[in-house]
Amino acid sequence: MPAGSDDRLTEAEFREVADSLLAMQVGFGDHRQVELTARQLHTMVVESFGRDSAQALEVEWLIADATIRQSRFEEALQMARSIAPRANRQLDPDDLLLWRIFNLLVQATVQSGHAEEAQSLGADMLVEAEKRFGMDHFAALAIRLQMARAAQFLGQFETSRTHFTRIIEATARSPGNWQRQIHATALSEFGVLLNDSGKPEEALGPLNDAIAVYLDLYSVLKHPDMAPDVLTAVATKARALWYLERLDLLEDLVAPYLSRIEDVYGRDSSHWADFAKFMALADFGNGGDPVRAERGIALLREVEAIYAVDRSPQERFLLEARDLLGMFLAKTGRLEESLDVFGRTLENDALPRGDFYLYALALAARDGVWDSARAGEGVLDYLQVAHLKGAARAQALLNRRLAAGTGEAASVLRDVSDAETAISLVRKTLAAALSVPANERDRLAETALRERLKQLEESRNAIRQRMDAEYPSLAAVTGNSSLSKAEIQSLLGEDEALVILETGSQVGIPMALVLTRDSGFWYSIDTPPSNIAAAVEAIRSSVNLELNVRAARSRQKDKVDPAAFPLDAAHWLYRTLLGPAEQDLAGKSHVYFDLRGPVTAIPPGLLVASMPADDTAQPEWLVRRFAITVLPSTSALRTAGLGSVRQPALPVLAFADPVFAGTGNTAPSALRGALRPLPETADEAAAVVSALDASDGIRLGADASEAALKAMDLEDYRVLYFATHGLVAGDIAGTDRAPLAEPALALTAGGGEDGFLTASEIAQLRLAADWVVLSACNTALGAKPGAEPLSGLAQAFLYAGARALMVSHWPVESHSAVQLMTDLFRLRAEAPPMRAAEAHRQAILSMLDAPENPAWTHPAYWAPFILVGVPDRR
Repeated sequence: MPAGSDDRLTEAEFREVADSLLAMQVGFGDHRQVELTARQLHTMVVESFGRDSAQALEVEWLIADATIRQSRFEEALQMARSIAPRANRQLDPDDLLLWRIFNLLVQATVQSGHAEEAQSLGADMLVEAEKRFGMDHFAALAIRLQMARAAQFLGQFETSRTHFTRIIEATARSPGNWQRQIHATALSEFGVLLNDSGKPEEALGPLNDAIAVYLDLYSVLKHPDMAPDVLTAVATKARALWYLERLDLLEDLVAPYLSRIEDVYGRDSSHWADFAKFMALADFGNGGDPVRAERGIALLREVEAIYAVDRSPQERFLLEARDLLGMFLAKTGRLEESLDVFGRTLENDALPRGDFYLYALALAARDGVWDSARAGEGVLDYLQVAHLKGAARAQALLNRRLAAGTGEAASVLRDVSDAETAISLVRKTLAAALSVPANERDRLAETALRERLKQLEESRNAIRQRMDAEYPSLAAVTGNSSLSKAEIQSLLGEDEALVILETGSQVGIPMALVLTRDSGFWYSIDTPPSNIAAAVEAIRSSVNLELNVRAARSRQKDKVDPAAFPLDAAHWLYRTLLGPAEQDLAGKSHVYFDLRGPVTAIPPGLLVASMPADDTAQPEWLVRRFAITVLPSTSALRTAGLGSVRQPALPVLAFADPVFAGTGNTAPSALRGALRPLPETADEAAAVVSALDASDGIRLGADASEAALKAMDLEDYRVLYFATHGLVAGDIAGTDRAPLAEPALALTAGGGEDGFLTASEIAQLRLAADWVVLSACNTALGAKPGAEPLSGLAQAFLYAGARALMVSHWPVESHSAVQLMTDLFRLRAEAPPMRAAEAHRQAILSMLDAPENPAWTHPAYWAPFILVGVPDRR
């Protein structure tokens, strides 16, 4: 280490060493050695220039940067949080070192798993950097790169894509090395984004461009093709080829790199493991060659061992290596070893890849390696834990609030979850706002969003402090929401069964699990998910109605008769999905379904248990055998057991026949004006409130307003009933106005409200209802049938506190809906002990056996509604 005569570094000597370390760091070098050398240099720099000198800050930045390049993200974050405030005090605002440190802080925040915090932090920095240097300056683009990473981490793929595209365009013709470095990095990580969003073919172009730029940048090095950035881009290209199932090209790409990496880095390096994993895939998938298959397994054993040394137990690539090794071992009959590998993942509070793990469990049970009970418990726990998203997560939150009781503790718990939801929404909105070009941004809106975010975070922190101080026992109701087999069986009646259908796996085998009070078993479904999806699509295509339906487009077309119903498809689904369970379900009168994958897009009741004997007979619909309840998650069974929670005093509040006339030139007014009036819903709602003996519980016409609903204490009502149009995101009602941004129920406008009760507004309501009935359209399905089984409206009502919902799978025909709903509530009133699901079943059978209109025997009319959750208190 050079030094002056007094053992203090001169500025020139410092610059020489620092630039050498920076060249090693950015280009090619041993990051551990960079860190070690920089730490030694730091001691001399502090003695020579002082602890808060620019030179000391630069060396600390080098140390933190080397740390983050070794995937020690939390350690790097702590360093960055220490360096940044000192740099902000000591360095000039235009000093590029200050912006490198700021960029490192945002990067460490993202990569340590705090992506939402990084978005908030990076948003302010991006604005300031663009104002100070211009939006194409590398300091601004480097922070934008971190914003792209944060958005990608949060699944905001379009926002991330916009950021990456902006960086790539801005740096495409820049001659400087920093700009070219950012350009290549953006191309490489854009390839990762495209892979992760299911577009590997599109990823190949940016990745090839990134590799070319990197090779040119590092051409002065001894091994330019071994630079870490090059290897990362090549590994991402290998992943794209894997996803495209081009194993021949994958092997051609990986083999020469694998040999070179072993020579340069050694066989125990993470770089070697990254490429060995892809070579194992090529080996194992090479035409069933047993020798190569064994080599693939051996390679994966080495890969897992390498990753286990320097990666966290939840790190993506370690989990992936274990998933592949477990699957390969299962496919070669080594099931005990396979389950041991998956067990290593589970022991570290992580989840193995579902289809691989369930495949191994199925084989283990079939071959007697594990007894069926042990395998069944493994399947049951996995299916519950892996399902905690969307409506299932909303159900878990509801259970926690119910378990907390009805006093201040429950209110505080709800306040925390509300605040977290609001913060997440504002961060997402701000990230999207900042992803557009600077000349298109709304600065006032951004400022307002940042101020709102600050207020929400301060409020959330205050609520958390109160909860910790006053209600420490709330921690007891925020744990694992999975139920054991014994717990589930204790919650089932003698005449009840639970059926979990997992049909969404893209690789491996769909699964089913059946539990009754005294038995339980699980089985593989012997057909690929694509066949199930095709049968579901055939059924969905036959039930589309457009005359007198409760939907935004109900005025656009004349009557379209539903197509002939595909009985063969519905019967095939029954035999395939439920045939193996027929004996266990015999004698049961009520079945709970927990659905995943394509089957979430249809009501279970329209499956055909047996075909009609002739053309004049009806098929045996599943609804003739069972009353049916669909669960947002298996944990919803707990809800019925929480009957000690205070019951609302008033029986029902119904909203029907709203006023839709548009009175202005705004987009909401135009949309309201295009909606068909629903005068028949007034009789429907009146019949319901009459059956529940609550004549004052109805709001019609002008009184059925969004403003009136928001002004009421909704926690006082056991049933909330909405007979109106249900709108999905994107509905425009044939107008040339802007579409709806999110799902909504159409109510009367006025009082400062636009008349569209959106999902985000519903989530802010406070409910204690046993039952919310959405006698509208499309309130069951999410935006992608099979991906998320309940719509945004349904999830929002669950989150707001509803114990159960009545929702529809497609636009309902209004007159048949009136009969179905009035019969349902009449039956409930006449026989209060009757289960809600049984009342629903009886109302359907009345339509099938004595229809007011013969057309109503088609499932398009009687089948759209499903009961979601458990409104019955025990």
